[in-house]
Amino acid sequence: MKKTNEISSAELCVMQVLWEEKSPMCVQDVMDRLPQNKWEYRTVATLLMRLCEKGAANVEKQNKVNFYTPVL
Repeated sequence: MKKTNEISSAELCVMQVLWEEKSPMCVQDVMDRLPQNKWEYRTVATLLMRLCEKGAANVEKQNKVNFYTPVL
């Protein structure tokens, strides 16, 4: 299977939350700001991890909690 750096529509929803906040956010922060809160915690965590792998977001660990910021 070919890996792509394109951002999916689900990942774009998460990126929009990161862009609006302009400060590092943990998974729960992102979940709280998603419209209709339609995804489980693990789903949002996976989307954030994929965005980091694609270079669209950065992750920094503080006190055992991951905080995400947009790169794009």
